[in-house]
Amino acid sequence: PTITIVECLSHSGHDLLRFPSKTQALCTPEMQSFTPQEELAKTQASRWLEVIPSSVQEQSGGLSGTRVWRVDSARGTFALRQYPVEFPTEERLRWLHGFLKEAQVRGCALLPCPLATHDGSTWVEQDSHYWELLTWIKGEPLLETNPSRELLVTAAGTLAKL
Repeated sequence: PTITIVECLSHSGHDLLRFPSKTQALCTPEMQSFTPQEELAKTQASRWLEVIPSSVQEQSGGLSGTRVWRVDSARGTFALRQYPVEFPTEERLRWLHGFLKEAQVRGCALLPCPLATHDGSTWVEQDSHYWELLTWIKGEPLLETNPSRELLVTAAGTLAKL
């Protein structure tokens, strides 16, 4: 089978457009078997990356009920997060992104950093959900690894320094 759909950013940068391509790319059935949620994640990630991600893989979510996808693209590997409708507020998200940016400025590589879209926003809203694209941090979520007390104290001490 072939695909003839290419996703790109419109000139305004706010809407994603789909239009037929003059070039057809060959795809295997595995490449075309994206779930509707994976397609939505690819579309959202494209807002930041301005390229079509090569893969999206849903990961285990956070404690707040967020959905998280690992996004691989020509620009690197990232984490795409979709918050639940009820959390966070825009004010809380603004504070969180400011904190994460400040941590990066201070040299903390333990926390992800939000990426800005070409218009400078670090999140987008669609269907009452906030979405953000963050740098990918290798490893396992701390609470899934049954961390020792010592590790938790070290992590808390590192965050306290910020």
